[in-house]
Amino acid sequence: MNGCKEGISSLWLNIMQGVGAIPNRSERDAKLIAQDKIETALNNMKTRSLELANQTLALAMSAKKALQSGEKRNAHAYIIRRRRAIQQKDKVDNMILSLEQQVDAIENSELNNAVLKAFKDSSTAFTSWHSKTPVKDASEADTIRQELEDHLITAQEITDAASAPLNLGNVDLSELDDEEMLRELDDFEPMNKT
Repeated sequence: MNGCKEGISSLWLNIMQGVGAIPNRSERDAKLIAQDKIETALNNMKTRSLELANQTLALAMSAKKALQSGEKRNAHAYIIRRRRAIQQKDKVDNMILSLEQQVDAIENSELNNAVLKAFKDSSTAFTSWHSKTPVKDASEADTIRQELEDHLITAQEITDAASAPLNLGNVDLSELDDEEMLRELDDFEPMNKT
């Protein structure tokens, strides 16, 4: 008896998945795997961003100490390394934003699918109703159908726009001359100063 119930249950699930009422296991698994990988990457990127922020602070303090002790060449090297660290941090932060956008797109994909399925079901219902009901005004039925198709097109455009990656571009930091570097270091006040 249990074998019969399991067989019927399995058949029912396959039918429901076939008509799109229930997403199949591979779709759910793919979504979960993607979310897990993106979350791992986000955590790694956030850790790296924090490391770079600390590195820029340490390099600025080292440059200031080198400048105070008369080691202008070392101060200059620290400032150049600090600028590279700032550029790296900006790139990492842009990657974080892009990954967060992907997380949002994945989370919204189920909602988008449900909305599109509802539009499809309502279109099917209208078609079924229209075939069973004598049409009194064909232009009214065509108008309703056209509005429904317009909604489907709009929903697809929204889905496409939401799933497109951000074009965040790179930040271009201009080079400073020695006087600007010295002013930058003079303006720097460590946050841990007591």
